[in-house]
Amino acid sequence: MNALEWHNCNEINVYSTDVVLFLAKVKDLNKSYSLDSKDVKAFYVPKNTSILLFKDTLHFSPCKTEKSGFKAIIVLSDYTNTELEEDESLKLKNSSNIIDSLVFKKNKYLICHKDATHLTKQGVKANITGSNYNLNI
Repeated sequence: MNALEWHNCNEINVYSTDVVLFLAKVKDLNKSYSLDSKDVKAFYVPKNTSILLFKDTLHFSPCKTEKSGFKAIIVLSDYTNTELEEDESLKLKNSSNIIDSLVFKKNKYLICHKDATHLTKQGVKANITGSNYNLNI
């Protein structure tokens, strides 16, 4: 699972391979924007399926079900997941608002599990507690 993100917009995903998604709801986050992994559910999505993830859906990269990987088209609002401008980044870093510390890119809020050291080294908050689920193929 490693991490969960959300946006201030809906997201359309079109899968041409089978995938598994780990999902939860923003309302499941506690006041400090932490989440117990027991509140996350795994969903199998068969190939040739399109889904709509509402803006209150915590999600991250799909998990492959085959060693060869997965193929998907992801549709988001303009500028979502693009790099923050320097002034935006400074404003967020100097903010006392908890939610501002979770902004990773434009319109992308991100939390991770402590095991995801590649993300914690980038400043992502390790706000997912409990087991870090893994999909074995």
